[in-house]
Amino acid sequence: MKYKIVFPIMMLAAIPLFAQQNDETDWLSQISRNNKELQSARQAMEGDILMAKSENNLADPEFEMEYGFQRPENGLELVVSESFEWPGMYVARKKHIDSRITAMEYVYQSKALSVLVEAKQLLIELVNINKRIALQQKIQDTEKDLLENYELGNEAGELSLIDVNKLKVELFDTENQLKQLYIQKRVAVDGLKALNGGEELENFNVDLTEYSQSELASADDYWHAYTTLSPDYKVLRQNQEVAAQAVKVSKNSWLPSFVLGYKLQREGGLGNVHELVFGVSIPLFSNRHKVKMQKAYEASSVLASVDAEMKEEIKIRSQFSSVEELGEMVKSYSSFVEDPANFDILKKALDMGQLTMLQYLTEVKYFLDANYNLLDMKYEYQTKLLELTKYSLLDTVYLEQ
Repeated sequence: MKYKIVFPIMMLAAIPLFAQQNDETDWLSQISRNNKELQSARQAMEGDILMAKSENNLADPEFEMEYGFQRPENGLELVVSESFEWPGMYVARKKHIDSRITAMEYVYQSKALSVLVEAKQLLIELVNINKRIALQQKIQDTEKDLLENYELGNEAGELSLIDVNKLKVELFDTENQLKQLYIQKRVAVDGLKALNGGEELENFNVDLTEYSQSELASADDYWHAYTTLSPDYKVLRQNQEVAAQAVKVSKNSWLPSFVLGYKLQREGGLGNVHELVFGVSIPLFSNRHKVKMQKAYEASSVLASVDAEMKEEIKIRSQFSSVEELGEMVKSYSSFVEDPANFDILKKALDMGQLTMLQYLTEVKYFLDANYNLLDMKYEYQTKLLELTKYSLLDTVYLEQ
């Protein structure tokens, strides 16, 4: 008996990668703009910037008044004064504050990048789930066709009832796995919605089936991307500048500060007396060890940066080797696992009576399991590749709130 079994091979219609990349850029831009965590971080940073700028304000003017209530003839005394530091101190402090503000911007970019990497990972997860759903649906369709033919065979006395029941169990398990995959898909979509501030992504395609990136550059390219684009790297470098400017502020703090004021005295019948008040504060003791302290911090920031760079370069080159090796494995494994001839040969063997229906199902599931292994490898490849290419996501960071 010949059985009519249609087994759609994994020939999914590919979305043009260029168009999909543009879509992903738009989706990530939306998340960068709408993410509540980033909005909060941005507002907090604006507050920190204003607080930092306030450190360079002039001191509040002081007003003093003295009046002789017991002896009115003593008259009235008024003093208005303003204290200020050496002019060079304000210049040095402004440069220090500006360097800190730049570091704050890089810290914000690092936080934004973390959110975007999380979103990109969910998109990768969604593609993987959709691929598994497509494969699981093909298994389901095949098992339904087999069950229909099994039942016909059972009526003809060709198959036992236990064989039919085995297939029903297989079909039940397949349908249950499919339900679990749809639950995972909903979780991934909801995760993207949460990252987008609780709003649905505009023009979002929940049925993505193709990864947007697959090409691997060189290890040197990824190291260059880190040293030119990484916010964490920029923070390390900027901390050196912050520490260097702090040293200059400490040196300027040894210079004197001044008090300038006006004094009005009214004494009995002597009339008004106008006086200029001037004072100097010489920091002989308050700044001891501060310059050395800031120099120590500067040296520490330099060493921390060197250490971080060394570790990151080793990490990037190790990740590159891992991704490169995994990419070769995917390419090699795909060459025979995704070969449609596998299922054509099995179908011919079934039609010619060389395989029983259960044997056919067993062999088909063998190759389907291989396809699942391939999907796992592709997912791992994309996840590791994301770690190398994540700095390209910075183009979608929304900086104005």
